[in-house]
Amino acid sequence: MGQLTRVCAVLGNHEYWPFQSYKDCFAKYKKLFADLGIHFLNGLVYYIGSKNHSKFMIIGSTGYAANNSLYNASTGLYQKAINSAEEEKLTRKWQRQFKQALKKAKQDNKTLIVLTHNPPRDWLDSSINISNCMLFCGHDHRNTWDRNESHNYYLFANNQIGYDGTAIKFKKAYLYSFYNPYAPYKDGYYKTNEQEYLAFCHYIGEYIEGTKQIHKTLGDDGMMWVIKHNTYYGFFLTTCKGTYICNGGSIRKIAGHPKIKRLYELFQPMLFQYLRRLQPFRDTQEQYSKLVKSFGGKGTIHGTIIDIDFENHIMINPLDGTVTFYNSPDYGILKRYNSLPQLLHHHCPQLEKKYKKVNKISTHNMTSNEIEDITGYENIDIKNSPYWMSIKVAPLQRLFGIKVLRDWDMLLLKQKIDQDYKLIE
Repeated sequence: MGQLTRVCAVLGNHEYWPFQSYKDCFAKYKKLFADLGIHFLNGLVYYIGSKNHSKFMIIGSTGYAANNSLYNASTGLYQKAINSAEEEKLTRKWQRQFKQALKKAKQDNKTLIVLTHNPPRDWLDSSINISNCMLFCGHDHRNTWDRNESHNYYLFANNQIGYDGTAIKFKKAYLYSFYNPYAPYKDGYYKTNEQEYLAFCHYIGEYIEGTKQIHKTLGDDGMMWVIKHNTYYGFFLTTCKGTYICNGGSIRKIAGHPKIKRLYELFQPMLFQYLRRLQPFRDTQEQYSKLVKSFGGKGTIHGTIIDIDFENHIMINPLDGTVTFYNSPDYGILKRYNSLPQLLHHHCPQLEKKYKKVNKISTHNMTSNEIEDITGYENIDIKNSPYWMSIKVAPLQRLFGIKVLRDWDMLLLKQKIDQDYKLIE
């Protein structure tokens, strides 16, 4: 394998398909990778450089999917190579290997790099508080990226090709170098570019696929701008064909083709109009988020949804205030529950214990309506469901936390403002 192996590999579920057992698969790929000078992780730890002087530990595995109630061995994920009982065994074994490596990395003051095919929601024990870890995965064909700098945790699943993609390339993994290129700027409007915009998106923890639409719209004569007002930001394009506001990697045309100076003059009143309409709904979401965090759930807010963990969520309809508690093993597939205790009882037993302790209740205090599992999974038509509303609300929610304006409705400015601007001071 040479003096220093620079390539590491793990198996995806399709690699198991030609085999009658996972052991035969392991043996075949172990020999193949050894012949090619590739380090086959498969639950083993690898160091970049010498063990004592390396700043990184690498561990990897398929990961498996015992925690995924929809796509797993019983639905043919590995064909004949792995059955449900074996998948459970392999998943739990990988969990133990991951925990041991994470503990060792923390003890030795090293960062743990984790490579898996399956995303963490398929195999991760929800009781593990991940930190000091960079995790790379794929499998679900939907790019995502996440980070929690306070816990030194990064998730990279943003190099997936998808089902129809043809452009295959390695991407950069941005680590520890996040910065706000606009931090030194005073309030005002300034010319910017796509590179600075992407750097800002990484800084605020916002993953976008790229700036292809922005680049195409700018053409040769367009200009990209950033407006900054009291730590709030907005990004705009001005071209001969129109004026646009940036919404992540996409853009939205602004009626009337206002110039950048006029946009800056209207920026503060526009912020106020959006904030005063969104704040009551946001307050309700934050109450639920606080509740979820009180018993150990994630409590992350995005769109109209509050995450409990990878598969379990609370959705609030901003139009009528109705609340939906549901389990979703995959996007567009969900199972509704009548209450939060019922959802936790069937899908989050560890969190259920903490929930009961926090709220001082016991199982015998719960009604049959909170315990019985009476509904099945349903496929949701995204465009005719609360999901679609969540997609529409999500860009507006960027005003909270990361303080970025992603929408611009000139009609809002025609409405009377009978309050001061305390919401954005």
